[in-house]
Amino acid sequence: MTEIAVPDAPAADPATKPAPDPKNTSRKSFREVWLITIGHALTHWYPATFYLLLPLIGNELRLTYVQIGSILTVQAICGALSNIPGGLIVDSVGPRAC
Repeated sequence: MTEIAVPDAPAADPATKPAPDPKNTSRKSFREVWLITIGHALTHWYPATFYLLLPLIGNELRLTYVQIGSILTVQAICGALSNIPGGLIVDSVGPRAC
């Protein structure tokens, strides 16, 4: 009996992945964009409601315009100071792997 040599199938390259389904990818990207948009809008909506309610809060607490302005100044300074270490931490960690 004669044996016939059958060549082995080429080894699969782990770096080669099948092409993703473009329809599924675009839906996922679209959903992520909307989630980011909603999250970003909420980060601006929350402080904006504070600015809208501040005159009512000031009247209730009998605050002067200088005191109300001082509250806004302290809020802005605290936000700026907290962004500095936050930015340094993000820069040291690097981008998140997806």
